[in-house]
Parts: sequence; structure tokens; C-alpha cells
Amino acid sequence: MLSICLPVFNYDVRQFVYSLNEQIDALNITAEIIVYDDGSNEYFRNLYRDLLKISSVRLYSFENKGRSHARNELARLARFNDLIFLDCDCLVKDNFLETYLHYPSSKYPVVIGGITYPEKPTSSEKQLRWKYGVERETTPLNTRRKNPYRSFSTVNFKINRKLFRSILFDESLSQYGHEDTLFGLELMKRNISLHHIVNPVIHYGIDVTKEYLDKTKQSIDNLIHIAKKYQDPTLHEEIKLLYFVKKIKYPIFVRILAFLYTTSEKSLTRQLKSKNPSLLLLDLYKLGYFCLRYSKYHNN
Repeated sequence: MLSICLPVFNYDVRQFVYSLNEQIDALNITAEIIVYDDGSNEYFRNLYRDLLKISSVRLYSFENKGRSHARNELARLARFNDLIFLDCDCLVKDNFLETYLHYPSSKYPVVIGGITYPEKPTSSEKQLRWKYGVERETTPLNTRRKNPYRSFSTVNFKINRKLFRSILFDESLSQYGHEDTLFGLELMKRNISLHHIVNPVIHYGIDVTKEYLDKTKQSIDNLIHIAKKYQDPTLHEEIKLLYFVKKIKYPIFVRILAFLYTTSEKSLTRQLKSKNPSLLLLDLYKLGYFCLRYSKYHNN
């Protein structure tokens, strides 16, 4: 018995839900699809009402309180012990649910299915996010298994309900980013086995570059908030940006990198918005912004 947990926000999720429901019917299994509308506008709320015609769907609409809160509420609303969490801007192959059924949560408490991307982006404005997804997030199975907790992501995973509710996502992280990092680290501390398999979702909801860079900054702000709140040495070992700062012997280097970021941000942004963005320059963009925010935090 499955509870498929689907947080949605201003995205037409109907095709995705129809596909999942067809698989439920074909397998003749007991399952529910919980659609959690996290504060969408009226246009999308009207679209979601079409889903109520499907007997397996339960639809809830709430005000937006962030990604962590939505996922925690989905676990509270779920009726069954096997929870599958999915991002709404994806599609799946015909054997998606059947594959997960081979890994019951009684034996496999956490199963990670993975992610793939379309063959090409729909526009040049989405080139950076698509390229990052293809080269950095579409990770081979053996690589994911070598570092199982670093590969944890909320996009596509199955988990035992009782286990999930004993951890939950940190709801103080109201912005985008790193809620899955904390969750994965907690699984590691508890020595919970993560079983990585090949059962990917296809990610279609690709951000344009401006939105992606804005989310990148939010993610880094969240990371600094996490480091300040938890003071956990494990974070500095597992997260590359924190590890980098930990290894710098002289704080002046952080301030220099922050200064270089402020003087080069516009030129970096122009390159990242081009038709052939560089992921190396994206890494430098992230590092520079992190150093800027990190140095301001330590000066306060």
C-alpha cells in the first residue's frame, strides 16, 4: 500500500497525476495520491480540482509555508506506511510504481530512485539549469552508492512513514534549498540504510537562468543559516562549501573572494545567461556569493 506525496505550487500537475493513477489501476494496488497545493494562485487551484474526479486522489489546499512544512504535512496526511515523495514538475516511466513495489519499506526503509533530464532544454534561457541537471544531478548508480547520503534528494524517494515522522524536515528553512541535506545527514547519523536504485523521474520543470541563480542564492543563505543553527562538524565534512571554508587557514582569503565576487558578479551572470554557460563559472559564482554572505555573518 502506497501513499504518493506530491507537493504542488503553480504547476499543472494533471498529466503527472493521470500517469501515476494509470499505473495504480494497472497494478491493481491499494494506493493514494495526495496532492498538497502549497498556496497556488486561483488559476492553478481550478486546474487541480479536475483531479478530484480520480478516486485515488486526495487534494488539500493550504497557504504557502515552505517546502519543508508541505512535506511534513504530507506525511501526517498519509494513510499508508510506504511513502513516495515526488516533485510535481516531473514525469515517470510506465513501470515506475512497479519498480518501487519491489522494495517494501519493511526491508528497505529508504529507497532513492534518481533523476534524469530531457534530451535538450526547451529554450536557451533554461540552458544553465538543464546543463547542471544533466552533468551534476544525473548521477550513475555506482557513484550514488559510493556516497549514498550526499545523493539524498527530495525529488524522488520512498521512505517508511514512521521513520520519516521521527525525523521530519526543518521547517525553519522557509526558503529554497538544503532541507534535504539536513534530512540526509540525520539518516546518516542514525545509520539508516539508503538503497539507491535505477527508477528515475524525468525532470521537466527547468528554471530559466535568472530564477535558478536566485534559487542558488536562497540555497546558500539557507546553508549559512543551517551552519549557524546546528554548529554540527558533520556539516563541514559533508558540504563542499563549508568544507572549503573550514580548510582555509586565513580568513582574509574569504574576504578577498567575497570582494572578487562583488566586482565580477555582473560579468559572471552574463556568461551564465549565455547559450553556452560554464559550470566552472557557476561554481565560482556560488563560492563567491557564499564567501560574501559568510563574511558578513561572521562580522555581525
